[in-house]
Amino acid sequence: MEQLEFFRISLSPARCGADISNGSERASYVPMKYVFKVLRRPHRAVNLMFTYYPFDKGWPKRASELIKWKEGMGQWDLPYDDYSVFLGGPGGSQDAEAFMQFRDVRRYGQDVHFTLTIDPAVPVKTMRVIARDLRPYGRVFFRINHECNGNWFQHNKRFSFKHVSNFFCRFHNILKEEAPLVRTVFCVNGWDSVEQMHLGPDELGGAIKVADILALDLYISLHFRWPNKFRSDPTVYNNASVKEWWKKIQFNYREICKARGTDKFPFTLPEINADSDVNGFYGQASRIRDVYGLIREEQPDWLHALTMYQFRDRGGLGLELEDHKTHQFIKRLPSCAAYRKAVSDPFYNPGITQKISLFPEKSPLKLRWYSSEKADGIRISGKRPARSVHSILNLENGNYIVDVNGNWIHSAGGAVDLRNHIQPDSPFTINIFAPPAEGINSIGPDGTYLPYFETILEKMPQMVF
Repeated sequence: MEQLEFFRISLSPARCGADISNGSERASYVPMKYVFKVLRRPHRAVNLMFTYYPFDKGWPKRASELIKWKEGMGQWDLPYDDYSVFLGGPGGSQDAEAFMQFRDVRRYGQDVHFTLTIDPAVPVKTMRVIARDLRPYGRVFFRINHECNGNWFQHNKRFSFKHVSNFFCRFHNILKEEAPLVRTVFCVNGWDSVEQMHLGPDELGGAIKVADILALDLYISLHFRWPNKFRSDPTVYNNASVKEWWKKIQFNYREICKARGTDKFPFTLPEINADSDVNGFYGQASRIRDVYGLIREEQPDWLHALTMYQFRDRGGLGLELEDHKTHQFIKRLPSCAAYRKAVSDPFYNPGITQKISLFPEKSPLKLRWYSSEKADGIRISGKRPARSVHSILNLENGNYIVDVNGNWIHSAGGAVDLRNHIQPDSPFTINIFAPPAEGINSIGPDGTYLPYFETILEKMPQMVF
């Protein structure tokens, strides 16, 4: 049998990160075990959406549970934003739904992209508690009061642009003190003119200057009045070509650079998609294919990541369709296959660098996981024997994501059957990483969270043919 080779490897950022959104005002959260199996890869980050209006009447019920829905109402005609309620903060618990989702996301080798619409009237002490809530989760992308140059969210209905900006800056500074691994994301909506963007110093300019990451939401097409039945009325939807959409993205990006005073900052697109209510299922799929293809061809060095919104949806923005009343799965859509193929391109996948050679008997071995773009791993290279019956990877019990010839699987250790991934008489490369087993970082001797999760392998992985 051909000799196996073992190497240390390291994970590095993709040329453009691929993120996905999971759960919102129009969809339930889908466990990552299922999402990972369907999409066959880890994402750079998973966007999770919550709201926090603790002073409002009816809290902590979800907004849609507080009033009876009437025909003609829009999704934003509710007492407060209709996301799952965030039950962290003062008096909260790490057993709350938000943190259960955080841990689920991180077990599968992905970072948390946390979107929170939060009452800008909450006091500093509340912001400090929320910041401390985020410490166990390493690098978190924290998108605070997004699309904040619009008029549909409560933070814009109740407060001025200047107030929203000042609140973001205050929260940003608190996070630097309490949870320095968190990266703040300041996100605006895409518009046709600079006047509509409200980026001036007396509006949103302060937050534009301080945020760790600047971001823009813009859909290729969108049915604004969902969940009402779609009708062919241009006042209730938009529909652009991919080229028109990209031109508008570039215009908004240039204006953001002017407001920031530099183009040296991370920039992302946290919500992109085409709406099948507007374009039909196959029209949505073709636009997804074209958008990811266009960005791959142009390779803009200023775009760090983009987020497919979203995995499952009760309207026209999903890769899968969810029933509006029962919230149960209905069917997988053509957009799912189009998206899966688009993000399989190396342009959207993390880099894996081979480093020093290892000997199988060299153990114990420490593997550290910092983030979805920085981690230590092990590579096994070799060739499956021509007449082999088995192709088994033996791992210690733990938590692993394993890349086998470009196909990703998740494993809790033990015997991992790779017969369907490695053909007889064929070479193979297996890359093994160990993200946080419980979804949180390791704790240091002083009781504080370390900037990484550490796995110690007492035995090296083994192949059995």
